Amino acid sequence: MPNELLRIGIIEDNELLLSNYSDYFECQENYILSFAFESITALKKQIKKNDVSIPDIILLDINLPDISGIEAIPILKIYFQKTIIVMLTAFNDSENIIKSIQNGASGYLIKGMPLHEISLALENYKKDGSATSPYVAKKMLEYINIIYKNKETLLQDLTHREKEVVEHITDGLTNIAISQKLGIKASTINQHLKNIYIKIGVKSRTELISKILKY
Repeated sequence: MPNELLRIGIIEDNELLLSNYSDYFECQENYILSFAFESITALKKQIKKNDVSIPDIILLDINLPDISGIEAIPILKIYFQKTIIVMLTAFNDSENIIKSIQNGASGYLIKGMPLHEISLALENYKKDGSATSPYVAKKMLEYINIIYKNKETLLQDLTHREKEVVEHITDGLTNIAISQKLGIKASTINQHLKNIYIKIGVKSRTELISKILKY
C-alpha cells in the first residue's frame, strides 16, 4: 500500500463482531476506520449520499443478509476499484475459499482468529501481497493439487504432441496458428484433433475446451 496508514472498511452482519472489529481498528495507530456496515445494502445507501471514505482494504463477511459476500465482490470492485478485498468469515471449506478468490478476493481469513493476527495478516499484505491464514493457504494448495491431478488423469492417454495441441487450443489458437507454432502442417493438426476427441470422449472443439476448462 502506498500510504503508511491502512484505511479499513468492514462489512459484517453480526452486530457484536462488527462492533468489536470497529473498536479494535479505531484504536490502532496504524489504521483508520473508513466504514463499518452490516450489509451491502447499507453501504450502498451511504455511497449514494457520497458519505463513504474509500478504504485500502475491505474485510468482508460471506453470510450477509442481503447478498452473499462472494457475490458482492464484483459489486464492491465497481465502487472501490483499487481497494483490496479480504474475506473474514466462519466458512473454512475449499468451495467458498476458491469461489472468493475466483471472484476477486485478495485474501481469506477465518473468524475466530485473534484480532492481532487479523491485523498482522493485513500488514503482511503490504509486504508480500498475501492476506491469507495458514489454514486457508493449505486448503488452496490441496485444491490446486486435486485440479492438477484431475487434469493429468484426463490427458494421460495423449501423446506429448497431442498435449501441446490441447494447450494451444485452450489458449484460443486456430489450427493454422497452432501448425505455425509447432512447425507442422494444418492437416496434421486436424488428425491430432481426431485422435484427441476419441481419447477424451468429445465430439467437437467446443466440447474439448469445455471439458478441459472444468479441470
